[in-house]
Amino acid sequence: MNHPTRTAMNRSPMLSLPVRLVVALLCLSSAVICPAVTAAQKGTSAMNSKADCGKNALELSRCMIEAIVADLSATYTHVGGGGITDIKMVATNTFTVSISQEERVDLITYALKLKPDGSVEIVSRSEDTKRRGR
Repeated sequence: MNHPTRTAMNRSPMLSLPVRLVVALLCLSSAVICPAVTAAQKGTSAMNSKADCGKNALELSRCMIEAIVADLSATYTHVGGGGITDIKMVATNTFTVSISQEERVDLITYALKLKPDGSVEIVSRSEDTKRRGR
C-alpha cells in the first residue's frame, strides 16, 4: 500500500534548533540593545494617565493635544480635505490647529486648562478660515 508523500508545499516549515536559537538571540538582543523598541512595546496605558498631565510641560502639551484631537474627531465635519497639517502652541495653553481643505485652511484655536484632577478641559474653541490664492 502506497502512502502519499508530502510535497514541499504541503510541509509546515520547521526551523532547526540552531536557527531557532539564533532567532531567539536576535529577539533578546534587540530588546536589550534598543531601548526605544522596548519603550514602544510597553504600550501607552501608563503614558495616558491623568496624573502624568501635570508632571511637566511636555506631558501637559501631550494631554492637551490629545484632548484637541478627540474634540476634532467628535465635532469637525469637513473631513474631505488633506487632514491636520499643523498643531501649534501659540500661547500658554492655547493651540491652533490647521486643517487643509481644497482651497482653504481651516484654523481652529483652542484654549485649555489643566484641572485639579489632572484632566484637561477645553475652555474655548474658535474657528477661522484662511483662503488660498490661485
